[in-house]
Amino acid sequence: MPSNKAEGIPALSVVVAIVSDTTGPADATHLAQCLEAFSNQLGDVPVELIVPHLEEVRGLEDVKQRFPHVNFLPVTGLSRASAGGREHHDILRAHGLLAARGEYVTLVEDHAKPDPMYCANILSAHLKNDAVIGGAIENSVDRPINWAVYFCDFGKYQNPVPEGDSPFASDANVSYRRSMLDSVRQIWESR
Repeated sequence: MPSNKAEGIPALSVVVAIVSDTTGPADATHLAQCLEAFSNQLGDVPVELIVPHLEEVRGLEDVKQRFPHVNFLPVTGLSRASAGGREHHDILRAHGLLAARGEYVTLVEDHAKPDPMYCANILSAHLKNDAVIGGAIENSVDRPINWAVYFCDFGKYQNPVPEGDSPFASDANVSYRRSMLDSVRQIWESR
């Protein structure tokens, strides 16, 4: 179960970026499903959930009421970039990283539906002392446009993902050791 914001330092911080705004205003529809999946994690992992967001996100107030244990972090003075742009997602992630308190910090997107052992598995994988842990990404929307985007952006993360070293990881499913993030903070803290 995720830890309350007021409790001690969590083992894992999960930053959830709302990326549903590449074709219009941001919407919290997928976010609720994502937070539900993270709220039902098994393995008794102390987790904090952080959702950095634009000022205007449709349906966010209802999601906030449903998940009071989540740190909803409004990022002011930031607007959605040009239509279809994703540059502001990196700024949202940077704000989430700055707020994260865990020894390990994971980045996912609002459409993610993590497996019930996701958080426990992330922590277990970090025991191997790797600085970065990446994982599989599957498409759950069976429409031609979703499959096209999936194969263009995420095809290399389709299961089965081979274990071992990799030259890349997706910002849609990646976890970092806090000390490694801090060592390159000047690169990510503002973008």
